[in-house]
Amino acid sequence: MLLAYAHNNNLSEAINLFRQIPSNTKDTISWNSIIKASVICGDFVTAVKLFDEMPHRNSISWTTIIHGFLSIGRVVEAERFFHAMPYADKDVATWNAMVNGYCNNGRVEDAICLFHQMPSRDVISWTSIIAGLDRNGKSYQALIFLQNMVGFSGVEISSTTLVCGLSAAAKISDFHVGIQIHCCMFKFGYCCGFDEFVSASLVTFYACCKRMDDACRVFGETVCKNVVVWTALLTGFGLNDKHVEALEVFGEMMRFNVVPNESSFTSALNSSHPLAEKIYEKLEWLGVKLKEIGYVPDQQFALHDVEIEQTEEMLSYHSERLAIAFGLLSTSEGSTLTVMKNLRVCGDCHNAIKLVAKIVDREIVVRDSSRFHHFKNGICSCGDYW
Repeated sequence: MLLAYAHNNNLSEAINLFRQIPSNTKDTISWNSIIKASVICGDFVTAVKLFDEMPHRNSISWTTIIHGFLSIGRVVEAERFFHAMPYADKDVATWNAMVNGYCNNGRVEDAICLFHQMPSRDVISWTSIIAGLDRNGKSYQALIFLQNMVGFSGVEISSTTLVCGLSAAAKISDFHVGIQIHCCMFKFGYCCGFDEFVSASLVTFYACCKRMDDACRVFGETVCKNVVVWTALLTGFGLNDKHVEALEVFGEMMRFNVVPNESSFTSALNSSHPLAEKIYEKLEWLGVKLKEIGYVPDQQFALHDVEIEQTEEMLSYHSERLAIAFGLLSTSEGSTLTVMKNLRVCGDCHNAIKLVAKIVDREIVVRDSSRFHHFKNGICSCGDYW
């Protein structure tokens, strides 16, 4: 219940409930839950205060506060808690959190140093350092760690680990290493035909190595094709300057009712300048109509330190608005538009889409990271709470 309040951004109610728990039944789980609730709500002052008040702490208590600070880039505070944590309480999850946090915040050498200090490592430890090195432009080094893991660690490798290695091979176009990883996927039983994550990474790898025939072969062998697999092929054709083929893939996606995500939509735009021009024309038309009915862009959802005119332009080009403009051009009048978004829709776009739905007299459905938003006649189904 404490975490339920937190996920609804109601920390005060969570704390009130926590204070009502009798002291003789307030166990470590309760304390850990209220600390995690504070972290979820971004109140680190309260989280630290509660942590200091805890009569007894376990590894979860420490890891929660450490991971919380790392998630918002406050590495120094996370380090302070990590070093203060009793060595006996540092389980592999705590070490993993710190290694991953260092990588996410660009402190790669610290991550490597800490990785080598770990008393034991699991598959998450190895995957974190491999992925972290690759993300920070050290793809060669990432592949060395993968080689050491496979050859000497004794830790059972996962499909996620191999996909991270394949990403590193793709970035440096190391075809021979990528082929070895592909073989490992078969050896360890990770069938790309049924694993969309593996299939998409293979398609991307072969595309980066200019082997589109192999990319298409993997795509064809994939039984379960989700939007990520389709987007990998679409983007791969674009990377190889095969823009006609990229648009054909995009058309196939639409025919198979695969709803494009932001990446697939952007790749399609990059492959068709005439289409892009029509979409931007549609956006300009919508912008005029929006202003006619009193819409004013909410500046807080744009970047700072730019002119107001630039701010308004940046807001109008948010991915969900580009997708809606494309949908208006490519679907029949009166039909429902559906847009998928990986992140939470911003407040300004939410306000604008309500009005766009009214202007074009169509229902617009936007699925973001929180919920489905059904926009119709200037109103959203979420009641402006999401």
